Amino acid sequence: MPRLRTDDPTASLSTWGLGESGRVWIGGHNVPGKQALEAFLASSPNLERPAEGPIDIAFVVPLTADEAVYFAAKMRARLTPEGSVWIVYPRPGLGRTGEFNGSLDDVALNLFERGFVEIGRAGVSDEYSSLGFRTEPLVPGAQGGPLY
Repeated sequence: MPRLRTDDPTASLSTWGLGESGRVWIGGHNVPGKQALEAFLASSPNLERPAEGPIDIAFVVPLTADEAVYFAAKMRARLTPEGSVWIVYPRPGLGRTGEFNGSLDDVALNLFERGFVEIGRAGVSDEYSSLGFRTEPLVPGAQGGPLY
């Protein structure tokens, strides 16, 4: 999956690496953020939401950095080889305090330590954005990485 970057206020399904259809999982405890994401995805009726099995994208809408890392790590086993995890968070400066108590830098650092790499940012709405990660297949014995 190519590195994705966008400065657009909202994403499209292709920004997240989805076509007209796909398998997504949504989790996390930030209810207003989940509602915004669900509203955005509602315009795509061909998206599947399987309770188990492989998924193309895991959307995590957390209240804390620890929650984001927990769900991303938990969903890793379900991701297809091209799959990704997108952390949905309130855009800074909009007064949505209490919806995400944490640092995206902490999320990124912890996910890097778990073998994820950042793939970009994409807007969800005027109030929410997302930060994407995918797993990086490591070559056994490569410099700087653990053996998998």
